[in-house]
Amino acid sequence: MSLTTIMAASIQLDALAHRYERAFFDLQTCVPLAGNPVQAPMLWTRIDDLRAAIANLTKEKAQVLGDLQDYFAGAPTDFSAAQHALLAAAVAKAQPAAFLPRQLVEQVSARLPWRTTSDTPQDVLTQLAKAIGLSLPAQLRALAALLGSSTLNAAPTRYTAESVPYPVDSLIHQRTFVFAAIAAEYQMANYQTLTPEQFWQWQLWRLNHIFGIPIATYNARTLVPAAADTGLSADAVVFYPPAAPPEVYFLFRGTENTKGAAEPLHLTEALAHPLAAMDANLIEGYRDWRYNVQAVLLGEDTEMSQIDAARRFVAEVLAQLPTTTKAYGIGHSLGGHLVQSLQLIDGAFAAGYTLNAAPVQLRQIQQIAPERFSLETWTALQAATSRGIANASDSALLAQTVTDPRLAITNEGFAQDITRLFYNLAGNVYVGSYHAVQRPGLQYPFITQVSDYLSPAEIRYAATTLGDFFKKTASDQTTSLSWQIVNYMRAWGETPHLPASKSIRYRRDYLRYLTATGWLSTEPVISARSLPRWLTSRLSAGKLRTFRQIRFDMLQLAVYFHIIDGAQFFFLD
Repeated sequence: MSLTTIMAASIQLDALAHRYERAFFDLQTCVPLAGNPVQAPMLWTRIDDLRAAIANLTKEKAQVLGDLQDYFAGAPTDFSAAQHALLAAAVAKAQPAAFLPRQLVEQVSARLPWRTTSDTPQDVLTQLAKAIGLSLPAQLRALAALLGSSTLNAAPTRYTAESVPYPVDSLIHQRTFVFAAIAAEYQMANYQTLTPEQFWQWQLWRLNHIFGIPIATYNARTLVPAAADTGLSADAVVFYPPAAPPEVYFLFRGTENTKGAAEPLHLTEALAHPLAAMDANLIEGYRDWRYNVQAVLLGEDTEMSQIDAARRFVAEVLAQLPTTTKAYGIGHSLGGHLVQSLQLIDGAFAAGYTLNAAPVQLRQIQQIAPERFSLETWTALQAATSRGIANASDSALLAQTVTDPRLAITNEGFAQDITRLFYNLAGNVYVGSYHAVQRPGLQYPFITQVSDYLSPAEIRYAATTLGDFFKKTASDQTTSLSWQIVNYMRAWGETPHLPASKSIRYRRDYLRYLTATGWLSTEPVISARSLPRWLTSRLSAGKLRTFRQIRFDMLQLAVYFHIIDGAQFFFLD
């Protein structure tokens, strides 16, 4: 092997990880079909095709890792002795079953070559998902980055000479770059052997064949310590092209955060049970959702909220850079809301990109920056969006103000993404343009047009009920947050202030919507015996029956199609 072949192997490993992730996406698109007997023949055909694809990927992975292991078993030639040993250990760790419980490996491997007559489609989908989990695409990406970065730094003069010019003003319009930036906000813990600067050197080379330009990074919680208490997670990456002004990319993370920033994330852990992500980092998720509800739904703002911390972070970074620096914003989910809000309030970015973003809440923006529009315009905007952007009554006014193309924010999302529910709520809009995509042939029942099922009064009641929950709970109290949530569930859905007829209709309409969208089954799918005592002792029989009807596979699918792992494949095909 030579440096050239090692670099090629690193690129191949990264591509393998992407293909594993694509296979997982294809598996997930089968989930809505698994309970439909009419779809069984087509579903089994898809499953058999995916089984063959996964087997081929595994063979290719074994060949690449085997070649690398043979190379690093020899004496150092291209790397220092210490770096050679580090890379050898990383390659060995990536070999199958090197760190996973043997029982899990044997259980999954034994079931993969065939299916029994007792297997349901969902059983086989789960088996194949675990097979991909055993391959750990995230770890393959980490190994690819380590190998690639090490090769670049082993021969910097050579790769600088081979570098193409930096694409000034264009990375923000490159989907592969913005997706890599969004993914990095969630996966940086998997790259602990690299500095952030080394990671971005590798990304520039992998995506654009660029090497040799200086790079600097900033973290919001380091630069603005108060940001941690708000739940804000953000970074800034600065590129210094040799013959152009610096470019800084502000990256804002969304709501879901399956593990702490210092802990690597592997797919098998997310497959452990449907609520693993919620359990793993409850307080981080709670703080994000508190902001989602208070700011995006209700338009209420606190003295030190995520938007305040985000504004301070942008200002702090720009204060350390030349005045000619061009700033760009990239965000996903809640992070996309922040990018749009910062642009509408401060005009912070030359351009921006968001994926499956929560919208901007006009009531919040008016509190923060009342001078942004005249009082007459604010009043007209609120009236035009009294039922949300999905039912806006004055598109011309919106086009002249918040959706003005000159704001240069491009928002993209899956047409049935869960954040689209926001667009039925008063005062919610997107800033700049919005492009929704659908996957042809995908039989996914999630319904975003909630106003077809719920009246405006029922929607308002749900929003205020959520707001009430966050007013009655806190992440910093001595009482466990999980206990606070369970205790609040005891009162969830109680409507003592409503007449009996309206109360019955309210509950019926919500259950009808949740059933139509695939989140509730018409019959219980969870055994009463499997419910834990701490839950059964605190909830009524009616609430327990509803809980038993929850389809966690569909809930998990809604999350998967929302996060970068799944959402990317609506755009990259």
